[in-house]
Amino acid sequence: MFNPEEITYSFVSPQQWVSIMGRIMEIDMPFWEGTGLEGDAEHYTNMFAHPRSITYVAEHEGNIVGFVNCLPAEEITDWFRQDNESFSDYYGEIGPNSSYVHGITVVEPYQRRGIGSNLFSLALNESRHRGYDTLSGYFSHATSKSILDRFHPRVSKTCNWLGEGKPFELGVIDLDMSHSNGVQTSEALVPYK
Repeated sequence: MFNPEEITYSFVSPQQWVSIMGRIMEIDMPFWEGTGLEGDAEHYTNMFAHPRSITYVAEHEGNIVGFVNCLPAEEITDWFRQDNESFSDYYGEIGPNSSYVHGITVVEPYQRRGIGSNLFSLALNESRHRGYDTLSGYFSHATSKSILDRFHPRVSKTCNWLGEGKPFELGVIDLDMSHSNGVQTSEALVPYK
């Protein structure tokens, strides 16, 4: 087993995406298995290398064991379009100035040890620091919904966008000063090397 105090957290700039791409895709691929995004390196590059992306990694003994990635919700509006090209009700819940959690994943042996919560706190505080009004995203009932619930979301709606049996929660958290809780912004952290 490991000591959670041995986990280090680093901010990864969009320019550094190439250096972590292989490990991030390896960690996240099981989630996307059987979907159109399985193995889609271009999709990952668009999300992580976006100039306004927010990415943090958790490392143990030099290996990435978890990550969180956010980008402006305005950059993913197509995800919320319905067949008739209008926006779904979900997009209206998010608001115009939201940091969207594209992904938060921690590898199996490291789950349920606070790593996902720490990554989420870093992303939340960085989003607030950058002037976003909300932090939003879809959170798996199987894994990340418990993290969402700890931050008292203004919006929490169950949906099955990956099909029945895989429920997700659309979550929207209003950002304010109370979310900083001593978490440092990216400028104060050691950059990923």
